[in-house]
Amino acid sequence: PPRLGQSVQLKVGGDSSGTWKAGKVVDVVVNGRFAYFSARLVGEGPKTVRKCLRRYENMEWKRILPKKGSYVEVEVEDSGDVEWRLAMVTAIQQSAFDVVVCFPDGTLDNDFVEKFPLRLEGVEWRRLSQQPLRETKKLQPASNQEGEPGEKNISLAKYKHFKPTEADLKILQDEFEARDGKAPNREELEELLERMADATAIQIKRWFTNRLQRLKKSRSSTS
Repeated sequence: PPRLGQSVQLKVGGDSSGTWKAGKVVDVVVNGRFAYFSARLVGEGPKTVRKCLRRYENMEWKRILPKKGSYVEVEVEDSGDVEWRLAMVTAIQQSAFDVVVCFPDGTLDNDFVEKFPLRLEGVEWRRLSQQPLRETKKLQPASNQEGEPGEKNISLAKYKHFKPTEADLKILQDEFEARDGKAPNREELEELLERMADATAIQIKRWFTNRLQRLKKSRSSTS
């Protein structure tokens, strides 16, 4: 589901005559195999809060497309490794958008053009909490004088360490045993992301890879 504080659009009125209005996510609930979020119409009181389910996306609620010229992060595979890269949105369709993916140093690779469906947010692409400055060339951690993360650059440090909650860890372990170590496909990743409280697609993939490597190492040492 969308993240807490994220903007969405909510349908107001009947199925045919309804209009879309701006809303904001005020609560996200993940409980085992079930997940939903609550959103409130912008500028309205608490009585306008409604529960939104994933299966009613584009019928009762919908995500907001990123703007042309803005930046997002997309999942790419480079030399066998999966990583997140900065990308600039170049074209908008009804439920998808095109991007030019950046090199690891943050400069645009004009030969690397991809299309991403809006519904795969959090799986193959994700929004930035802050848009980078146009003159910023590198995607790297930055610190201010007090040692806290800087405000003018995008830091990838927070994506390198994944410490799942106890509930999320149980979900991962159960899934790992159920599929005998096989990594989840795209649709299965979407389902896992809905069930887990705080994880990204790349973190889940790496967890499965690391867990399988440890299992193989353990089996080889006991044989």
